[in-house]
Amino acid sequence: MKRKSIFLAECTDAEVAEYLKGGNTVIVPIGATEQHGPHDPLGTDSIIAQEVSERLARRLGALVAPLIPYGVSSEHRGFKGVSYVTAATLAILVQDVSRSLAEVGFRRIILLNGHGSNTPAIASTARELRDDLPPGTLVIPLSYTDGLGPEQAANYIGPKVGFHANIGETSAVLAVDETVVDMSKATPFNPDWPMTDWVPAWGVFWNSAPDLIIRITPTGTWGDPSGSTKELGLTFLQQIEDGCVQLLANVEKLNERFPPR
Repeated sequence: MKRKSIFLAECTDAEVAEYLKGGNTVIVPIGATEQHGPHDPLGTDSIIAQEVSERLARRLGALVAPLIPYGVSSEHRGFKGVSYVTAATLAILVQDVSRSLAEVGFRRIILLNGHGSNTPAIASTARELRDDLPPGTLVIPLSYTDGLGPEQAANYIGPKVGFHANIGETSAVLAVDETVVDMSKATPFNPDWPMTDWVPAWGVFWNSAPDLIIRITPTGTWGDPSGSTKELGLTFLQQIEDGCVQLLANVEKLNERFPPR
């Protein structure tokens, strides 16, 4: 007997029609294909986005659409393990996918983002789509770290622990599939900043330097992944799951209080 699946790609047309009689939510994982140091796989952002999407779908009674595996990753130019799209291309793809999902009846379309540089394209697209979609349809851009509190986030990603192929990302991938991580090559690297207060200038520098990662970290690692473990990753993913579920519930409350005109 065919098992019931939360994955849109594994459902038949009739099964989706049946789901839409009582459900209305679909999660679209959006990742990237880019280097993550000598130890993590190119699909790190996609692996995490897919895992978080599956966890949220089970909590929300949603379906999971096929992953979009390419992101806005030009900041990794110079490394061999990167293939990317422009922000305009990602925006058009997200627009088309969202429109088609809304057309068949989904009214909550969650764009679950696993790569930071995708955020501007996804967020602006979600806002601009509103007038093109059936009444009552919400397109919700959500990066998986959005549900974490400041103290939680600081343990996994940020100025103190690094932003790329670090302890947070590496541990999360270990929790999903430890066979794709080579911990023997997980070594720390932190950029040699020319000032102690580099954080305020970081955003402007980021946006003006398309190949910046190879300029600040020749290994591709930013942080210390050597302490990464599967157990830490499971804790990280659970915190992400719980935080995102609560965040989405609060978004619904805000939409109820301040309904679209």
